[in-house]
Amino acid sequence: TNWPNPPEGEHASFTTAPARFLPHRKFTFTAFGDQGVSTAALANDGQVNKQNPAFHLLAGDIAYADPTGAGNPIAGTPDATHDVFDPKVWDAYFGQIEPVAQGVPWMVTTGNHDMEALYANHGYGGQTARWDFPGSGPRSCPGAYSFIYGNVGVISLDANDVSYEIPANFGYSGGDQTRWLKQRLAFLRAQPDVDFIVVFFHHCAYSTTNSHASDGGVRDAWVPLFDRYKVDLVVNGHNHVYERSDALRGNRVTKQVPI
Repeated sequence: TNWPNPPEGEHASFTTAPARFLPHRKFTFTAFGDQGVSTAALANDGQVNKQNPAFHLLAGDIAYADPTGAGNPIAGTPDATHDVFDPKVWDAYFGQIEPVAQGVPWMVTTGNHDMEALYANHGYGGQTARWDFPGSGPRSCPGAYSFIYGNVGVISLDANDVSYEIPANFGYSGGDQTRWLKQRLAFLRAQPDVDFIVVFFHHCAYSTTNSHASDGGVRDAWVPLFDRYKVDLVVNGHNHVYERSDALRGNRVTKQVPI
C-alpha cells in the first residue's frame, strides 16, 4: 500500500490474483454465510486460516449489528415495527476477523441482517462506510460485483433485491442487478480462460429446512439465468444449516454428485 510510515506491528501482506491466461494452478477458496461475533465464529476463522485460501466468500449476514434482520427503521422513528442496531458489534467483528482477513481477501455480500436500521441507502450506508466493495456491479447495489481468479469467475449478488420472504428491499435496484447479472454471466461464459462460474448470495434458492426455507424470488429471478449460462456452483447462507445438493438444472436433479 501507499500508507506512509505505518506504526510498528501494523504490517500485513496479501497476494494478488494471478495474471490472466497463465497456465492454471490449483488453488483453494473458502465460503460460508451468517458469521456474527462469537467463539464459534472465531473458530470458523481458524478453519479458514488452516486452508490457506486465495480468498474467502461470506454470503451475507456478516456481523449481526442489526440482530432483527427485517430491514425496518430503527426504534424511535414513526413506524409500526422497528429494528435495533448496535455499531459496537462491527468493532468486535473486525477485531475477530483481522488475524485472517489481513492476509486473505474477505469478499462479502449483503444479507437481511445487513439492511441496517440506522442507515439510509436501503440500510447499506454503514456497509459502504466500513467495506471497500469492488464496485464492479450496478451502482445501486454495493453487494453486487464480480472478479476472475485463475480459471474461476466469481459473482456476488444482493438477494435482498429479489427476496419474497423479507421484502424490505424488494426491487430496490429497479431490475438493474438482474440485467447486470445476465450480462456478466454471458461475459464470463465467453472468456476462454474461465472454466468455472461461482455465484454467491444470501437467500437460498433451494433448501430442505423450513428455518427460512427456499426463496421463490431467487428462483424466479435468477435460477433461469444460472441454468442458461450453466453456473457451476452457487453458495448461500441464511438457513443456518449445512447442505449440499446434487447437480441441478430446471428445478430438478440432473446428476448425482458423490460427496
